[in-house]
Amino acid sequence: MTRLSCCFIGIDLAWSPRNSTGVAALRLVGDRLNVAASGVRQTNEEIVDFIREHIAPTTIVMIDAPLVVPNETGMRPCDRLMTSHFWRQHAGAYPANRNILGRYNKGVPRGKELGLVLCSQLGFAWPPPDVRKIAGQRGRFVFECYPHPAQVILFGLARTLKYKHKKQGWTVARAEFSRYVGYMRALCSPRIELEDSLLRDLDVSEARGRAYKEREDRLDAIFCAYLSALVTEGRMDCLGDPHEGSIVLPTTLER
Repeated sequence: MTRLSCCFIGIDLAWSPRNSTGVAALRLVGDRLNVAASGVRQTNEEIVDFIREHIAPTTIVMIDAPLVVPNETGMRPCDRLMTSHFWRQHAGAYPANRNILGRYNKGVPRGKELGLVLCSQLGFAWPPPDVRKIAGQRGRFVFECYPHPAQVILFGLARTLKYKHKKQGWTVARAEFSRYVGYMRALCSPRIELEDSLLRDLDVSEARGRAYKEREDRLDAIFCAYLSALVTEGRMDCLGDPHEGSIVLPTTLER
């Protein structure tokens, strides 16, 4: 397939449509990934419209949210596996079940709702296939990812980046956000082009509250889109079973 026939999309999906969702689309130009678009959206309709705007014959969508959630309570097997592998790096998974996720979206996990819309309206495979079996294939595929452990693998971290603004305060969060941007710029297989205009948009030196959160959502979406590009190279593995819920992860520490 030609490079221009592929698009890599990342969605940092809010569990509730009341909150903003980060979106990003990447295309491979030469040996570099270019950010074709980056922003935030609110409703599922807006998110689907963004994907439709950038869709190509082969499109990989990577969503940071549970997609297949058959269990009413407890944790999915993939969430347990994620926690067992990455708890030391502070990258264990949150419990995902229909009881919890349904509170935010009228009883239905929002990731599943979005996935079914992508299937019915835009021809994406559903449920998500085994990511290890589609390298080099044409088509439209959607997968569930979790940025924290993926960052641990790709960036070679001893623990997760603490860029979420929580108890550590703005100074620490901003410094960690800047580290995140630096790690992204250092990726080289493939390299991602973060243009000066985009870096200015993502600057958090003075950002607080909603302004900070939107920048955080956008950067996470760009990272998710980067993970999409690794799918076509056969560099993604998965934890769990696609029919019970699976989370994809990079296979190597290559940078």
